[in-house]
Order: sequence, then C-alpha cells, then structure tokens
Amino acid sequence: MQGEDLEIRKLNLTDSRTAEQVNSLLQDAGLRLDDGIRYFAGMFDAEDNLVGCGGIDGNIIKCLAVSADARGSGASALLISHLVSHVLDLGHRCVRVFTKPEYKGLFKSLGFSLCGESVSALLLESDSRPLRNYCEYLSEHKADGVIVANADPITLGHLYLITTAASQCRRLAVIAVGAHPRNTFRYAERIAMLRKATAHLPNVEVLEGSEYVISQFSFPSYFIKRADKISEAQAELDLDIFSRHIAPALGCEKRFVGTEPIDRLTAQYNTVMKEMLPAAGVEVVEIKRKEEADAPISASRVRKALGEGRLHDVLPLVPASDIPYLLAMLAERALRKELALAPKPGLVDPFDNGSHSDMDFALMSKSIDSLRDYFTAIAVVAFESDSIGYDALSQLGIEAERRMMEATGGVNTHRGAIFSMGLALAASARILSGKSGNSLRDEIASLVLLFPTPAENTHGQTVKRRFGKSGAFENARTGYADLFSSWLPFYTHTSKTDTDSLRLLMKIIGELDDSNAIYRAGVEKAEEARRKASRLSKDGCDPDSLKILNEEFKRDNISHGGAADMLALTFFIDSVYNSIP
Repeated sequence: MQGEDLEIRKLNLTDSRTAEQVNSLLQDAGLRLDDGIRYFAGMFDAEDNLVGCGGIDGNIIKCLAVSADARGSGASALLISHLVSHVLDLGHRCVRVFTKPEYKGLFKSLGFSLCGESVSALLLESDSRPLRNYCEYLSEHKADGVIVANADPITLGHLYLITTAASQCRRLAVIAVGAHPRNTFRYAERIAMLRKATAHLPNVEVLEGSEYVISQFSFPSYFIKRADKISEAQAELDLDIFSRHIAPALGCEKRFVGTEPIDRLTAQYNTVMKEMLPAAGVEVVEIKRKEEADAPISASRVRKALGEGRLHDVLPLVPASDIPYLLAMLAERALRKELALAPKPGLVDPFDNGSHSDMDFALMSKSIDSLRDYFTAIAVVAFESDSIGYDALSQLGIEAERRMMEATGGVNTHRGAIFSMGLALAASARILSGKSGNSLRDEIASLVLLFPTPAENTHGQTVKRRFGKSGAFENARTGYADLFSSWLPFYTHTSKTDTDSLRLLMKIIGELDDSNAIYRAGVEKAEEARRKASRLSKDGCDPDSLKILNEEFKRDNISHGGAADMLALTFFIDSVYNSIP
C-alpha cells in the first residue's frame, strides 16, 4: 500500500455505517470514540476501505488508529500530518496528542516531546514551553504537601480535607483543576471560592491549574465519569506527568486525597495513585471524607441540589464564602429555565422566535452567557461590603448592559433582567451575609430607593405617561409585591413541571401591566392578551392552545418581555426563598 493510494477525508459520525467502521477500527486498536471530538478524519485505501482515523478536540489529537495492513507504508505519518495541519489551521500554536505507545517514535521524529506515558498510552506535545513554564511557576511556590481539587464548588468536605492536610505539612499547595465546559462554576469562580474559603489557613496557597493536572488533555475520563481500562490508563498518564514534572517542581513529599465511597472513577484514580506515587517518592495520605446527614459531603451533591433550585439544602454543605457564587449560578439557572420553556406565546423559546425578528434561542443563550460575571460581581459586592450604594449597583449594571450588547450585536435581550435579577441578587446576598434583617421583598424595595426615576424616553416611562400604567420600575418599588403575594405562592404549591411553569407565565401575563406589550400593541390589544392568558392559566395550558395564542400574539406583535423577566425572577426567588431568615 503506497501513500499515493490513500485518501484522507472528513467523516460524518452521525452516519451509522461510517460510525460502525470507525468503532470497529478503534476497537481493534483498543480505543473508544471520545465524546469531545469536534473534527474526525478517516484515511481510505484504493478500494475505499477505512484504514486509519483520528479526531481533534481543541488542540488535542485523539482516537488515532491505523490498521495493521497500512502501518509501515507512511500512512501513519500522512494521517498525523493532516491532523496536525488541521489543529494549526484552527489557530493553535501547540498541538497535543493522546495516543498509543506504538506511535512514540513517529511523533518524536516529528518534533513532539513526551509529557507522560503508561504501558498503554502516551501524551506528547509539539511545544515543550507550556509545560516548562508551568513547572517554573510551581517552583516559585514550593510546598511539601499538595491537594489537587476540582472544587466545583468548594464544599465543607474540601475544606475539612484541606484543613487536615495543612496540619500535617509545613506548606500545602492546593492546585485547582483547570477550566472545562462540564464544570458548573467557571474557573475564575472556583479559584476565588477556594482562596476565600482557605484565607484563614496561613500555610495554604491556592495555585493555578493547567492542562498538565487532571485536564481534558491529561485525564479526559475525569469529566465523563467512566471507570474502565481506558480511564485507568488515563489515570496512569496523569499521575506519570505528576511524578515526572509537577511533584519535582513543587518539591512535594505528600499528596492528600479524600476517601471515595461513591464515585467509581475517583476511587479508581486513588487506587492507581497509591500504586504509583510512592515509587516516585511521594507519599499518598488518604483522609476520611467528612459527612453530613449520614452521607459524604460532595460537590456533586451540591450541584444536584442547585440544579433543582434547592439552596436551602446546599447551605449546610458549603462554607459561607461560597454563597455569592451559588446565588449567581441560581440567577443564571433561572434565566435559562425561562428561555428553555416552550411554547411561550410571543416569546423566544428553543423552537420559535415568537414576536421577535431580531432574537432567537441562540442569541438569547449568548446573552445569558454574558451576564454570569455580572451576577457574580453584584452578589459578591453585596455579600462582602458593609453597605452598598447606587454608584456600585449602577456601574455593575452599565457594564452588564455593555457586555450584553457586545454579545448580541446591539440587541436588547435582557436589560430588564439585569435590573430585576440584579436587585434580587443584591438583596439575597445582603440578607444571607447578615448585613440586612429585612425580608427579601423589603430589602429589594429598599435597594430600589437608591435609584432615580428612569429617563422619560424608556418604554416603561412612555407607557406610564401615555396610558397611566405602571412599568417595571414602579413594580420594583413595591418590592415585586405581586410576585410575593401571588406568583410565588402559586408556583410553590405546584409540582413545578413545565406545565406548571407555563401556567405561572400565563398567570403573570394576566396580572401584570407589561409595558413592553402595551408599548408594542397598545392598551386594548394588551388587555385582550391578558384576558386570554388568564383564562389559559386557569384551564391548564394545553400545548395546542398555547400555540394558537402564540400565532395570535405574533400577528399582533405582542411580546410580554416584562412577564418573562418576572417568570425568571420567580424561579430565582423560589430557589432561595426558604434560605432567607
């Protein structure tokens, strides 16, 4: 088989026949298809047989396999060159590869350097400077003990492990696992939570993570939680990198871990650690996990409760310094929950743009992405500052609007939510920090007093001037009275299914003077829409009726943006209300 007889082309893995061929080739090589691959190439011989394949995840080459018949013909080098070129074309400077030992010589001949190896796998990269730079950074933060923690988020279990470990060494380094899309909390948030929770421990330092410590590069199975022979090989690779590079750079003699009674993958990793690290001069110290309510405290337990909107169940499991970050996550959850709900008459959902020609689900999602830092910032300021004033709140809001507009290309997707959710976040954070003894409604109302009346040219003020109807600002001045007296009690007495959420939306539309709807369609049409929505709320909100109403709202250009904001706000307040004293 000659190189000129081979053809490389992009593969569509959604095609069943192609996927079957690829899986067969990978299985023969002792590999499996990785979930994170975004580009996959196949190499075919003159008879159109698949004789090689490989995929790319970011700047990482994975799932590289060449059939026995094609080896030795230059086929491997041809396929690797194609994949390397594709990674470079994507704008990456360093190409990394996760592969089998048989390709070690070939990759080294192409200029790759070895990061780590095990009996069944290798990690190599085309540029050795990133690893060298990271080791130089670690060498400036010497520590005889180390903990590697994802801390998504940090819990009292993590804090117990860190505190116990700190008592057993002179200096303890806590390395935060690097950024990954599967994490609930952003990397900067996790680092901040770790540093705040451990600030009282003088011999503990939280260090930056990298691709070389439990990452998608060094240990991809960690993020998909699958314990098998492949994940074991990946654990060996990650720990080989730790032994070769990380431990010597830090000068560490002990690595501390918690016992793992629940997660099979982490238990497997701990087992491999205890087998490998002592040979490299690093003692593995296993500390019994802290429990609460007869169950181990775990970040997954916290994330599950947060995902279900149960802050009350989370607070006994985390340090108080986590609270602003948890609130920000719940604010984002509320907006995503509102956006995902369907069908929503006149509003954007995953299947319909409603009455909007300038917005769709993808754009609204990007807008929500842009607001996470704002939610975190306003919650942190309110939680940590002794007092909070108009200047701080307004500056954060202005910056949030700027980022939103930048993300959406100038489309106002969430200006109302920036105001209403920002108020609720600040009020919740102040109460939970002990800086306010008000009820949540009263604290929101007191914060609104800091704000001047909006400019006359806003939709809300225009509607108030023309029609005498109150808008979003007047609603906020009451501390969202209708939310606390009507919408929240209604929602908390349901099973909180999508149907219940749609009934809640119709109830809000039926009871709210929505300046957005009045501005777009006039008072008469808006009043008619309110009556129809109110009727649907009482009748049960069957999907067909909602779809009919959607077409009517689209015809009349009606969009209840204010009601959508209040729906998201109700979701958020429902998630925190039982936690407020």
